[in-house]
Amino acid sequence: MTKKVLVVAGEISGDQRAASVVRKIKEINPHVEFFGMGSDKLKEQGMEVIIDPTDLNSIGFLEAIKNYKTYKEYYNVIKDLAIKREPDIFFLTDYSAFNMKMAKLGYKLDIPVVDYFPPSAWLWGEWRAKKMAKYNTIIASNLPMERDVYIKNGAETVFVGHPLIDEIKVKKSKTELRDFFEIKKGQKVVGLLPGSRKSEIEKLLPVILKAAENINKTRDNITFLLPSVSKKFNNIIESMAYKHKIILKIINNHNHEVIKCSDFIITASGTATLEAMILSTPMLIVYKTSNITYRIAKWLVYYDHMGMPNLLAKKRIVPELKQNEVTVENIVKESNYILNKPYLITDIKIKLVSLTEKLGSGGAVKKTAELIMKEGNIDVLKR
Repeated sequence: MTKKVLVVAGEISGDQRAASVVRKIKEINPHVEFFGMGSDKLKEQGMEVIIDPTDLNSIGFLEAIKNYKTYKEYYNVIKDLAIKREPDIFFLTDYSAFNMKMAKLGYKLDIPVVDYFPPSAWLWGEWRAKKMAKYNTIIASNLPMERDVYIKNGAETVFVGHPLIDEIKVKKSKTELRDFFEIKKGQKVVGLLPGSRKSEIEKLLPVILKAAENINKTRDNITFLLPSVSKKFNNIIESMAYKHKIILKIINNHNHEVIKCSDFIITASGTATLEAMILSTPMLIVYKTSNITYRIAKWLVYYDHMGMPNLLAKKRIVPELKQNEVTVENIVKESNYILNKPYLITDIKIKLVSLTEKLGSGGAVKKTAELIMKEGNIDVLKR
């Protein structure tokens, strides 16, 4: 009898993370059927994508409220699908608020649930961990502080570590990468990473590009690289970039190479900060959302920092700018401060190497795949 897995991944990053796990499961048992919510990467793995919500992606409480009706429609479709097709297990990735409802649904339907990249209860409040524990959700934990808060609140938790440890394998040296990207000799390379969501790009990229132009005025030897996470965003990026007098190369499908090639990056908070940490690339982290969302976040969050390296370190390792601090002037000031101090760049690199050890020893995808198969009673056919 064919085993069935209902997958719910609501963002581009979640789609990528879930697809890696689906690929691993199919390597072990190619007869498993996958269906649910996701996007291009899950489609590539043969999943039947019923809903692709990635164009709806937004950050923040206010933004979620605006899209509430659509989210409710998505939930009802997935709920009906789960009742009709009776999956053996729910596999949830990212999409915290939505997937908390999915975890509750799994509990009601008596279907086991594994949540990979679960709600950030360590950051946004332990009540999330309490809820997931109540729903008997099995947590595939990726971060040490995440593991601790879920265990504390009674959730069955397996620390699988972070998949980026295995994913980031850039074979080319920095010199080879500069040749690959056709960077002129003697140029400083600054990476611009405005985020993977359309809303992030529209909010952050204009100010980042203007700052890049001003940084460029203070020195004549900078090439800017901008890795685009999806070709569908290229037109948006190009329409913003043509107004600025800088040497800018838009790169598709080479995020890690761009980060390693760069002397310094200006990046949205999120996965890219971990990628830069693993690749030991100094960074400036920028975070901006709606004012209402930010006020709520300040009220809920127990930490002074938003950037993942600083959260892992529990202190400021790399500079970060939040909300109204995200101005052209501040980005230029922070960036030039680091670019002008080689000793500071070296110090940051050393600290980032030490922090990377907290992300585990590798094998996160394999461990998560095996966890899903165990909880879903999916047979192991290949090793």
